[in-house]
Amino acid sequence: MDKILIYGAGEGGKHLVEEIKSTKEPYEIVGFIDRKGGDLKHGLNVYYPDDIKELEFDYIFVAVDDNKVKDNLIEQYGVSPTKINVERYRNGIAVAVRVKALEHLKEIFSDYGICGSMAEVGVYQGDFAMHMNRLFPDNTLYLYDTFMGFSDADLDRPEEDGSEMKNYKHYAETSEEIVLNKMVNRDSCVICKGLFPDTAKGQDEKYSFVNLDADLYNPILEGLKYFYPRMAGGGVIFIHDYFNPNCPGVKQAVREFVDEYKIGFVPLGDYLTVSISKPFTE
Repeated sequence: MDKILIYGAGEGGKHLVEEIKSTKEPYEIVGFIDRKGGDLKHGLNVYYPDDIKELEFDYIFVAVDDNKVKDNLIEQYGVSPTKINVERYRNGIAVAVRVKALEHLKEIFSDYGICGSMAEVGVYQGDFAMHMNRLFPDNTLYLYDTFMGFSDADLDRPEEDGSEMKNYKHYAETSEEIVLNKMVNRDSCVICKGLFPDTAKGQDEKYSFVNLDADLYNPILEGLKYFYPRMAGGGVIFIHDYFNPNCPGVKQAVREFVDEYKIGFVPLGDYLTVSISKPFTE
């Protein structure tokens, strides 16, 4: 098991620790590195950067948004570049914002008694779904994906003119087992493999939260049409990639839907996602 240090004991470091522990990744977390060292935080020791040379570790995961940290670790503390991981945090920032929003939704759902199943359309390797499963262990989680990448029928639609998704072949690099292995409450998950919404036929559920992350016009529009009427009052839908210029179909689908239903939507702080909430009165 690799030993890791996490550079940054703030919210980014806390999120990374929680993510590693909840997904049971094969790492032993030695502690944090932070300029405010000499303390205990999030259950781990916080070391000063000057302590690095005395510590035994395999990797340092950088959990702060500072481009100079990697250079400083190399130049001032003699850390090998091969032992420094900055991509994990950068790639995880957008997920971290959505996860924090999901944590707040858990509190709101509890306060207002909002109940129902959960779903994700566009699961890929389950990096966001695992947090839905972790935070809401008692909710059935429906996972909709082809687990084979994008459908040619969806890619060839005129709404995808200008989309970069045809070049994203790596989205096929997933499987049901890859996703389920990340789930803490695996028995709560229902795999729905195939093209959505065909894979939802015959289901009769009320939903409290849905994450739409299918990147393309047709599955996003179909997801909104399918789930919105089935949302509990106060339930929430996240639509990822609304602000992603590589996914023009997502914005078009959302705008068509909200114009038809005469409802509002708001952005999240991850620069990509918008959110729709079902009124309590409906």
